[in-house]
Amino acid sequence: MRDLILTYRKQFHEWQSGFATPAGKQAAVNLSWLVSGMGVAQVCGLANVYLLTHALGTRDYGSLAFALAVQSFLSLVSAAGLRPVLLRELSRRPEALNAFLTSYLVITTTLGTILAIATLAAASFLLNSTVDVACLGIIAFGNIAASLTFAPFFDYRHVQSRPAITIIVTELTGLLAILSLYSTDSLTLIPATVTLALKWVLTFLILGYLIGREVAGFSWDYSRQEAMLLLASSWKLVLSGMLTLIPLSGAIVLVRVFHGESVAGILAIAMYAPRALLLFAHQLDRVLAPHIHSRYGQTRSFILKLLLTYVSCAICLVVLAGGALWIAVNFMLPDEFQAALPSGLVLLLAAGFMMVGRIAFHSLIAIGRERFLVMCHLWGVAVFLIVAALLVPRFPLMGAALAVSMAGISRIAMSVLGLRILLAGTDNSSTPERSGPQAEAIVDSAG
Repeated sequence: MRDLILTYRKQFHEWQSGFATPAGKQAAVNLSWLVSGMGVAQVCGLANVYLLTHALGTRDYGSLAFALAVQSFLSLVSAAGLRPVLLRELSRRPEALNAFLTSYLVITTTLGTILAIATLAAASFLLNSTVDVACLGIIAFGNIAASLTFAPFFDYRHVQSRPAITIIVTELTGLLAILSLYSTDSLTLIPATVTLALKWVLTFLILGYLIGREVAGFSWDYSRQEAMLLLASSWKLVLSGMLTLIPLSGAIVLVRVFHGESVAGILAIAMYAPRALLLFAHQLDRVLAPHIHSRYGQTRSFILKLLLTYVSCAICLVVLAGGALWIAVNFMLPDEFQAALPSGLVLLLAAGFMMVGRIAFHSLIAIGRERFLVMCHLWGVAVFLIVAALLVPRFPLMGAALAVSMAGISRIAMSVLGLRILLAGTDNSSTPERSGPQAEAIVDSAG
C-alpha cells in the first residue's frame, strides 16, 4: 500500500512539473498582469455601479445598461472577429506583420464608423427620448475607439503587461471623473455616458502609442488580398460572437421590452458578476491562445492542463464573485436592487460552465472548424429564445437567468463534441503550418 501511494505521488509530481515549463512561467507572469489589470477594472467598475445607481436611479441606469448592451454587439462586429485569426496567421507568417496591422486598422475603423452612424440613425427613429438617443449615439461613436485595442499584436508578442497597465491607468482615471461628477451633483445620464466614451478614447490613444513603439519600423502596407484573407475566416467568428452575445445582452433587451427600464437595470446588476467572470476568462484566453495555436496546442497532455486550469479558476471565481455579489446587493446598492441576487447567482453558475467551454472555442479555431462553432452557437441561441419566450414575460429576472444559463450549457455540450474530435486527432490535417522565428519560439516554449 505504501509503495502504491509513493508511486502515485511520484506520478503526480511528474505531472505537476509539466506546468513548470518556460511557457508556463511566462504565462503565469502575463496572466498576473492581466488579472491585476482586470482586478483594478472590476473594483473601479463596482465603484462606478455604486455611484451610478445612486445618482441615476433605476430608469436612467436602465437606459445606460441598454446602451452598453447594444455596444457589446457593436464592439463585436467592428472588431470583425480578427483577434484569433490574427494570432493564427501571425504564427504562420510573422513577416507579414505590417500588412496584418494595416488591415486590422482599416477594417476595424471602417466597420466601427459605419455601425456608429447606423446606430444613431436607428435610435433617432425608434427611441422617443432625446436623452436616450444621445446616450446611445455617444456610446456608438465611442465604440470606434473601444474596438481598436491592438490586443492580438500584444498577445502575439507575449507582452500583455502593456495593455494591462494601460487598463489600470484609464480605469482609475475614469473612476476619478465619475467621482468628481458625483461629488458636484452633476452625474446625470449624458455626463456619465460621455465619461465612458472618453475613457475608451484615452485607452486607444495610449495603446496606439505603445504598439507603435512595440512594432519598430512599422510602415503602412494595406493589401486588399490580405484583408480579404483575414475576413474569409473572421466573418464566421463574428457570427459566432454575435450568437454568443444574444443570450447575454439580449436578455436585457427582452426584459426592457416586456417590463421596462427599471427591471432591465436590476437585471444589469445581476449580470455584472457573471460578466466579470467571463472577462477573467478572456484574460486567461489571451495568455493561452497563442500556445493553443502552436503545434503542442493539440496534444492530449496540453489540453488536460488547460482543463485543470480553467476548471480550477472557474470554481474559485464563482465562489468569490458570488460572495462579492451578495455583499454588493445587501450592503452597497439601494434596496430596489436586492432582487438581482437570486438571478445573479444562477447566472454565475452558468458563467462558470461557459468559462470552461472556451477551451473548445479556441481548439476548434486552431483546427479550422469555425463552421461547427457557428452551429454550436446557433443551437445555444435557439435554446435561449425558446426558454426566454416561455419564462421572461411572467418571470422577468429568474426567467432571463434560466434562459441564459440553459443556452450556455447547451452550447458547451455541442462545443465539447468538437473538443473530442480534437482529442481524437481526427482532423490534424487542417492545422495550419507555422514558420519563422516567432513560431519556433512559441513551439519551443510550449514544450
